[in-house]
Amino acid sequence: MPPLNELYNKYEGERIFLLGNGPSLQDTPLEKIDNEYTMGMKRVNDIYDQTSWRPSFYFNPREDLPDKEERFIGQNIKDGIACFINKETFHKFGEHDNVYYIDRKEWKREPVTSIAGNDIHSKDFTELEKESIEESYRYWSDDPAEFLYTYNSMFAAIQLAVYFGFDEIYLLGCDLGYDYHDPHMIFDTGVDPMDYSTGPKDFLTRIPAFLKGCLKERVVLRSMANAIAFLLFLTPLAGMYIRFTQSILNSGDPNHFSSTYRVMPKDNRYANEEIRRSHIVVKKILEDLNIDIYNATVGGELEVYERVDIEEIL
Repeated sequence: MPPLNELYNKYEGERIFLLGNGPSLQDTPLEKIDNEYTMGMKRVNDIYDQTSWRPSFYFNPREDLPDKEERFIGQNIKDGIACFINKETFHKFGEHDNVYYIDRKEWKREPVTSIAGNDIHSKDFTELEKESIEESYRYWSDDPAEFLYTYNSMFAAIQLAVYFGFDEIYLLGCDLGYDYHDPHMIFDTGVDPMDYSTGPKDFLTRIPAFLKGCLKERVVLRSMANAIAFLLFLTPLAGMYIRFTQSILNSGDPNHFSSTYRVMPKDNRYANEEIRRSHIVVKKILEDLNIDIYNATVGGELEVYERVDIEEIL
């Protein structure tokens, strides 16, 4: 099992493209970055059947891997792609020459961020922008070989890229503009089961309250149809249902490059502010480190960094 510190500053002076999984990835000329250093993450494999491009590095910090992502990691390992995955998954994948295990930490779990007023989640954009650089570094891991902060996957991937020595970083597929993924809503005029839960499993305990709401709104049948569709996501039929609704109702996942990227219903709108916060911190730290970072995403709503045209820099 290779140690992560063997990659420290290995790519000094080089540039890298870090790929998020936003919808714009479908419009990104991936074949043109085939000879560049690139890093994909999580479910990037979903696009492999549409392109000959493959990432130089693959990153997935999750310890609780869905079956699909576990298969994707196995595929990337087999294909010889350098994989950076959570140390808690060692029992699943074992030792490989191209697998590096990381110790993932989150800000909320760290003593230094448990102090009132010292948590990035509680600060607005202006506060983060005005923070001293010393305060910003509290959210940053100088040594990912020891541990890696994973506020979100892209934030952690940028820490890795800096550790590897890359001094020119380009972001692709970082769209923001996250929306509500509601494939279960057959009838928009019916009551939404998500208003009574955070997910299908929670909904089972809230069915009496849901029924009361249906009666109050006088849309029982339509609401029950929504509820049945919602509960389908607890069954193996979920994948089949999402493919059906995508083809018939055009209700695929609006937040990612693949319409079947996320099967389960989820309100992703909270992520827009959370992710923007992390990029404000990144920009300040990379400016302090004299590392250039640009947003080469095709469209999207991330305006923290200077924009560049992917076609012009290749």
